Amino acid sequence: MPSAGSDVSRPSAVRAAVATATATVAVAVLAGCGPSRSTATPPVTVAVVDTGAAPVRSLAGRLVDGVRCAPTCSPGAGPDVDGHGTAVADLLVTGGDPDDEPADVAVLPVRVSDDRGALSVPGVAAGIRWTAERGVPVVALPLVLGGDGDVSDSIRSSPQTLFVVPAGNDGLDVDEQSVPVHPCVDPAPNVLCVAASDAAGRLSDSSNRGRTSVDLAAPGVDLRTLDPAGRTVRVSGTSFSVPLVARAAAGLLAARPGTDPATLAEAIRCGVRPSVPPNDTAGGGVLDVARAAEALSGSAGRPDGAADPSRPCRGSLG
Repeated sequence: MPSAGSDVSRPSAVRAAVATATATVAVAVLAGCGPSRSTATPPVTVAVVDTGAAPVRSLAGRLVDGVRCAPTCSPGAGPDVDGHGTAVADLLVTGGDPDDEPADVAVLPVRVSDDRGALSVPGVAAGIRWTAERGVPVVALPLVLGGDGDVSDSIRSSPQTLFVVPAGNDGLDVDEQSVPVHPCVDPAPNVLCVAASDAAGRLSDSSNRGRTSVDLAAPGVDLRTLDPAGRTVRVSGTSFSVPLVARAAAGLLAARPGTDPATLAEAIRCGVRPSVPPNDTAGGGVLDVARAAEALSGSAGRPDGAADPSRPCRGSLG
C-alpha cells in the first residue's frame, strides 16, 4: 500500500480547483458554507475503501461507524496502521486547505487491509458490496488493482453508487492492454477515473493517462493532509486526487439530492476547465466544481471554454 509520505512544502494545489469567482450553491455546500447541520439535511456519506481512518483533527466527529472487510466484513474498521486511508479521508473533508471550511460530509471508513497494512483484494470487493447494500451514494476507492473480476463485478452490480478511482502513478497509458489498471479501465458509467495535476493544472509526469479510460484530472501534487497521529504531511499521487473529486461529488449531490451516479459523473467530467497545456489523455481538463454544477443544472455539453469539446459528454464514461 502507498503511504502518506512527506514532501517539500509548496503552495496548496487545491484552491484553483475549488474556489471560483462565480460561486454556486453546490460550491457553498462543498466548502461547508451552506446551512448548518442543525437546520440542513444530514451530510452526504462518502465511504473511503482503504486502510481505515484515524479520528484526528478534521476527522474527529466526522467518522461514522466503519467496517473491516479482509475478506469478509465485520463491524469496526479498527486502526489505520498504514496512513493512506487517513490521508485520503482528511483530504475528503478539508480539500487539502485547512483555511477553508470543511466539507459537510460523513466519512465511512471501509478498511480492506490487515494489521500490517497489506491489502485484501477480496476485501475490496466485499467492501464495495457492503457500501452499496447500505445505500452509500459516493465511494472513494483510492486503490489501483491489477485486475480482479470480483471487484469489477461488484462495481457493475452497484449502479446506485458513484465510484471515484485513481489512474495510477506509473506515467503510462492505461488504455494499453498490457497495463492492467483496475477499476480505472472498467467501462462502467458509475466510475470516474482520476489523473493527478499540479497547482497550475498541468498533468503530473508520474500520473497515468488514457484517452478512453481517464475521465479528468484533479490536484494530486504536494497536497497537505494528516497522518494517523494527526501530524501534517505532504502527499502526491492519483490516490490523493480521488478524495477531491469525491468531495466535489458530495457537494453536488447535497445541492441536488437524488441525482443518479451516471449523471453526477457526467457533470463532473463535462465541467472540467482546460488543463495547461490542454491534454486530452486525462479527460481533457481539470476538476472545476462551479462548471460541474452548471453542467448538472441542465447545460447541454461542456461549458464554453472547457477543453476537448469534441469528446462527447453524453453516453458511456468508460
